[in-house]
Amino acid sequence: MKKILLLVFLSFFLNQLVNAKSALDYLGSKKGSLDSHYKCVVEGIPKEFGFKKVNKDLFVFGFDPEEKIYDAAFSKVIKRRSKMKNGGYVDMFIFYDGTIDNSMPTGPGLKLRLLFVGDKNKNKIYYEYWIDIPDNNNNTEWLRILSEETRDKFNKKLSEWTNNMHKLVSKKLGLEENFGAEDLTKVNWNNVLLEYNGKKVSFKHICPK
Repeated sequence: MKKILLLVFLSFFLNQLVNAKSALDYLGSKKGSLDSHYKCVVEGIPKEFGFKKVNKDLFVFGFDPEEKIYDAAFSKVIKRRSKMKNGGYVDMFIFYDGTIDNSMPTGPGLKLRLLFVGDKNKNKIYYEYWIDIPDNNNNTEWLRILSEETRDKFNKKLSEWTNNMHKLVSKKLGLEENFGAEDLTKVNWNNVLLEYNGKKVSFKHICPK
């Protein structure tokens, strides 16, 4: 009987491994095929991306508007929910990318991206903050994961990179790692943002309903 139970367990375990998905499996997927899709606009320029839960983690995927397909996942998404005074709630989705390298006129840093979604998927606002953080190979490792990581390790490595960047950015902002939307009002953004042509770099995108 024990041998039968062991065989059943091993069969189940191996089946789970075979069926485990990688975020890489969704590269090239058509628009709307992920769990959710967002289109936000700043100064007339649209920025689109999609979310997909893969196994236990939520990932964000870039979007190619010409081909109308999703690019590779570029960050794990960290979700926080905050209650509003009116009894409703707002979900804050936190994610990062490492595209600000030493070649940029601002110097190296990290893009902190925040999407706020209110009750019933209304009142969506998207922010992008260019955080002043020394490279320390953060950008190099991010690019390596996106271009070279194997399918079976991609989720884990991208998740680890996101968690490490979240620790760095939280410390830079002077916040706990589990910060919520209400905590962002405590941040002195002028002290943490990169600068270009004398202006601190951040963007606010309006997301049509």
